[in-house]
Amino acid sequence: MKAMDFGSLIVLALIVTGVIFVRRQIFRSRAMSFGRQQANALEALAQSFPGQHSTALAMKKGEEFVYEAHGVALMETRTGARRSRRTIGALTFRVAPGVFATGGAGGSVSPPPPEHMTAIDQGYAVFSNQRVVFVGSMHTREWAFSKLLGATPFQSSGVLMAVSNRQKMSGIVPTHQGGLSPWVAFQIAQHVAEHGVEAAKQQIADAITDAHAQVDFIKSHLWATRSSVEQFQRQQARAVTATPTNPATSSQVVGNRDESAVPDGRSGAQLPATIDVVGESFHPESMATLRKYFRSKGKSEHIVEAELRCDPDNPHSPSGKAVAVFIRDMLVGHIPEAIAPTVFDQVDAEGGTLMVGSRLWLDSPRSKPNKSSVVLFVDSRLSI
Repeated sequence: MKAMDFGSLIVLALIVTGVIFVRRQIFRSRAMSFGRQQANALEALAQSFPGQHSTALAMKKGEEFVYEAHGVALMETRTGARRSRRTIGALTFRVAPGVFATGGAGGSVSPPPPEHMTAIDQGYAVFSNQRVVFVGSMHTREWAFSKLLGATPFQSSGVLMAVSNRQKMSGIVPTHQGGLSPWVAFQIAQHVAEHGVEAAKQQIADAITDAHAQVDFIKSHLWATRSSVEQFQRQQARAVTATPTNPATSSQVVGNRDESAVPDGRSGAQLPATIDVVGESFHPESMATLRKYFRSKGKSEHIVEAELRCDPDNPHSPSGKAVAVFIRDMLVGHIPEAIAPTVFDQVDAEGGTLMVGSRLWLDSPRSKPNKSSVVLFVDSRLSI
């Protein structure tokens, strides 16, 4: 009996090992295929960069064409269906075609429906040193860099952008493999805008080297995982940033919480003003939920929408005009008391709630103390 149990354990271990091995090989195959495809697309771009302006979209005066991506989908936030829930004792019945009434004790509860990123159109996107433009069969969208609050990768190769003239984030994702991913094209366009064409050429050359190095790493590691590839990427990034060629032209590393505010290379103006949210450490449950929502293991940065809500009943506010900050309906902190009354009056004038862009930093759940934090972007909707 014991020998049978031991044999069963061996068989189970072999099955589990086999499943893990197959999953790793699927990941390796996909990662190498995507890496090679991006390396090839970068090499093709390097041969003609900067190319002639797109024939599909006329450039503005002083605008530099960077890249045109075909086969992309427009992603925007859409609200799901509202579902009402009846409390115990309530009875809903039909009184006429399409007319329903609720009687008896209790009541109706109708929570706000969830919001989801949804593909609403397909077309092509043009990247320049001034903007990103999507042109589809039903919609067109423009994200001007002069109004850009932040951007974040979406579904690995897509890009979501927050701009001051639009309340909700939106962006584009590829519908099939081929050409540069929108996220890579966006970063190159930003580099052209901030540092010029010659600096972008060097960035493309470095990216080609990194893409080939990543493919070689995966190819030589039979048990490569997503985490091991990310660790390799971090090592590559440290090797590059350890010996910058020119601090005056080196770009900031996305996701670095300690980056300094540098002048905007496009106009000499400072980057958008920000507000540091306070009290994040009092909401570890919210941060844990957000880590699950963004599938983050910590040490990650996310450009997301934040909702400001008037909180006049907050007992810790001397002014009685506290303003709570929510992300994905999770309370993450408050506006500093020194400026809370000013923000409160503006939010109150908008009906008690206001959406703004934000940068969410999710620290590792094992960090002691935990430094998860939120920074709000101040734009035309909020005057401080």
